[in-house]
Amino acid sequence: MSEPTFATLVSRWYSEHARDLPWRRPGVTPWAILVSEVMLQQTPVVRVVPAWEAWLARWPTPAALADDTPAEAIRMWGRLGYPRRAVRLRDCAEAPVA
Repeated sequence: MSEPTFATLVSRWYSEHARDLPWRRPGVTPWAILVSEVMLQQTPVVRVVPAWEAWLARWPTPAALADDTPAEAIRMWGRLGYPRRAVRLRDCAEAPVA
C-alpha cells in the first residue's frame, strides 16, 4: 500500500477542520465569492461575515452595485478598513455591465 499524496492529506485535513463559512456553501454565486475574497484581504473573518451578508443583501449582483454610487459602496464598507477596496469592487461590478 502506498503513502497518501500531499493532496490527499490536505483534503483529509480540510474535511475535518474547515470552518463553515457562508461563501463556501453550495449555490453561492461567483459574485458572492469575489466579494468575500476582496473583503478578506487583511481583514479577519469574524469582521467580514456580517459585512459580507449585509453587502450581498444590498447588492446581490454586480449590476445592483454598479447602479449605486462609489460613496454608497464606501459607506457600506464600514469598518473593514482600506475603503479603496470598496471602490475597486464597484469598478469590478461595472465591468460586465458596461
